Amino acid sequence: MNTIDKIYTDQSYYGYRRMYHELKQKGFNVGKRKITRFMKLLNIKTLPDENNRTYPYLLKNIDIEKPNQVWVSDITYIRLNRGFSYLCVVMDLKTRAVLSHKLSSSMDDSLVADTIKEALEKYKSPKIFNLRPG
Repeated sequence: MNTIDKIYTDQSYYGYRRMYHELKQKGFNVGKRKITRFMKLLNIKTLPDENNRTYPYLLKNIDIEKPNQVWVSDITYIRLNRGFSYLCVVMDLKTRAVLSHKLSSSMDDSLVADTIKEALEKYKSPKIFNLRPG
């Protein structure tokens, strides 16, 4: 899984077929089903899912002039020796200040909800909250 993650970090456009050939060249004896399963566990998606909703990009023509006008949030994973940890961050887009962050060993709804709730308790609500949909 670590090698798949490293390959995907460098070539995020690789699907399971190219990943398979890359792993074979590196000496791994894996099948396409195992690669597909690992990519799914790592939440690697190479083709858009037709069931995903699309959202308009609200920040396209907006001048961000002051703090607390726009907040942004995202989740990233951190590779550890024994698995992954997940980091959720809420930032003010103007100042780039981190308003709230949470680290968790599992990526679930409460990670995002708790991070946003903490930011809202500490600071006045923004006019726009740009949460990147999963």
